[in-house]
Amino acid sequence: LFINSIYQVPCFSHAKKGIMIVHFPFQKRVDFEGRIGYRWEQRTAISKAFRRLYYKIEWRARFHSYNAKVANSEFTRQWVKKYWDVDCKVISPPIDNMFTRGRQRMNTILSVGRFSVGGHNKKHLPMIQVFKDLYCAGLSDWEYVLIGGLKEYESGDKQYFSSLQKASQGYP
Repeated sequence: LFINSIYQVPCFSHAKKGIMIVHFPFQKRVDFEGRIGYRWEQRTAISKAFRRLYYKIEWRARFHSYNAKVANSEFTRQWVKKYWDVDCKVISPPIDNMFTRGRQRMNTILSVGRFSVGGHNKKHLPMIQVFKDLYCAGLSDWEYVLIGGLKEYESGDKQYFSSLQKASQGYP
């Protein structure tokens, strides 16, 4: 049994049984096939046609080498379909509530995601604004908590984080 837990295009599975678990398909098919950029533009039409045919065959074989293709969420499944044109079953990660058993719930909205300007920006500023609007409309016994990573060497990310701190000042 070969279980491949991935973010990129998977390697071939040579095991009798193979399971591919996708967390998010960061690499697009066109990037994998090299169909963008200067080198692609310099190829002749026949070279492009043969390359597309080869990668179409390889792509199909690569994914057919797995008996099961799994995404960790419906969100991921949709992106796998869009980026890779591959259907997956969704199996959400198990969540054990051992930390909350017997505890009283708190009125907290928790948002978890890296503080980053580029890539998959988590839209913190609009979320803060919505919370502020809800708070002013009477949701005053709730708090909004942001948790995430910050690359301190990225000046744009640090400025973004500072803007979040400023936007949320005076609110729980």
